[in-house]
Amino acid sequence: MVGRDVDEAVAFQLAIGPAGEVYREAGSEAERNHDRVVAALKQELSQFARPEGVMMESSSWLVTAQNP
Repeated sequence: MVGRDVDEAVAFQLAIGPAGEVYREAGSEAERNHDRVVAALKQELSQFARPEGVMMESSSWLVTAQNP
């Protein structure tokens, strides 16, 4: 779950999701286009909206190692 609703999912993506990195890198250009970016994210993320929240497939890896 990336948010309880689409607005929360957009905020998550802009804060720490993959879109957030691109947004921060774009700096003032991203700020000028903020409304367009949010609208595009809402449109894309809405396809993942379910009654229980915005659900997207993901995976996490836990890698451990030992020094012999």
